[in-house]
Amino acid sequence: MEKKRHEELAEEHLKNLSKESHTIISNQLSKTVLIDSEKEILAKEQCIINKTLVGTYRLDKIRSRKVIYHAYSGCFSEALTASIKDNPLLSTILAQYFDGFDYSLTAEVFWINQGGMAIPPHQDRSYDSEKQLSIIVPLSLNINNKYAMSYSGVEEGTTLDHNFSISNMVYYAKSIQQYVFSANYRPTDIILHTEYSLHKSRSMPKDGVRITYARYVARKE
Repeated sequence: MEKKRHEELAEEHLKNLSKESHTIISNQLSKTVLIDSEKEILAKEQCIINKTLVGTYRLDKIRSRKVIYHAYSGCFSEALTASIKDNPLLSTILAQYFDGFDYSLTAEVFWINQGGMAIPPHQDRSYDSEKQLSIIVPLSLNINNKYAMSYSGVEEGTTLDHNFSISNMVYYAKSIQQYVFSANYRPTDIILHTEYSLHKSRSMPKDGVRITYARYVARKE
């Protein structure tokens, strides 16, 4: 019975991915897991900055202090990774999304920092056009939706034109005035988005509260 329920829910989320390129799976993680995972990741961030831990990363453009904007490797939570891999609904969605083929998961972390860079509106395919599914976990319990990563529905397969900013080394989508963005998720939720998803964040003021996101990228092996 539980397996059938997961298959039915997976079908709903796959329809959302096809229609809007993202979907929100509500109430999947405990607050204890989020708190412990963020603590582990923040500790690893400092070790990476201090070069006592190896990691691939990009610092934010903040002159007064060193904080990471995006960690591409080396900065992840083992407990959170186990929770993601052991989530039966998520496993069902991934299996159906990749048509039963094996897939790999790579762990990343990114932040919306006080006084730091925004996430420009973009599709991930501007960086990598390979079929992929991003698993986004908002780890911070105190999230101001005004500065959180937000989404606008884009039908799967829709390709938007992008420009590249040399000064910030990022791609950003052009001519998106018709798209409305929102952050309709909360801590304990998991967001899934494809390479066609359109998402962004605003710059956070210096007196804001930093937001931590874990990202797992699933790709067919």
